[in-house]
Amino acid sequence: MQKLKPAHLTDEEWLERRREYQRRYRKRHPDRAKAHDKKSRERKLLKRQTPEGREAYRAYERAYAKKYKLLNPEKVREKQTRHNRKTWRKRQLKHLYGLTPEQYAIRLHEQGNRCALCREPFEGRRRPHIDHCHTTNVIRGILCQFCNFGLGQFFDKPDLLQAAIAYLTRSYARSA
Repeated sequence: MQKLKPAHLTDEEWLERRREYQRRYRKRHPDRAKAHDKKSRERKLLKRQTPEGREAYRAYERAYAKKYKLLNPEKVREKQTRHNRKTWRKRQLKHLYGLTPEQYAIRLHEQGNRCALCREPFEGRRRPHIDHCHTTNVIRGILCQFCNFGLGQFFDKPDLLQAAIAYLTRSYARSA
């Protein structure tokens, strides 16, 4: 049975006291703690074996996660940012293009760390983007964001790009 919180303590102080008590108890009685953990795992497993139990457990976990996020917003934010920074790009490369970070680095090095189209180095606002065929998903090269977005505006259609070249050539001929 859980003890009631004394009025002079804040929620955080009370929670810390309870955690400290549990740590000391587990240290003094490792066999009891182990048995309790085993029973708890078995109960959770039994609950998850029926559709109602699974749904109830999911609801419990969602509620617990929501409460944790409300009580510890800075911890959650820090963990998400740290995790996202480390793994987001790696997951994106593998999921979208089937590339490992090493394969990506090799491709970038083969291009001299420059855009495959305009040949400008990747620095400042000119960040590398993977250019790929949207029908076959084959990677064509690594472009700067400006060239990649520009190609995307022409829907990867060579005839549209050639029409744009002809248009620009005519306008340059008139102005000269």
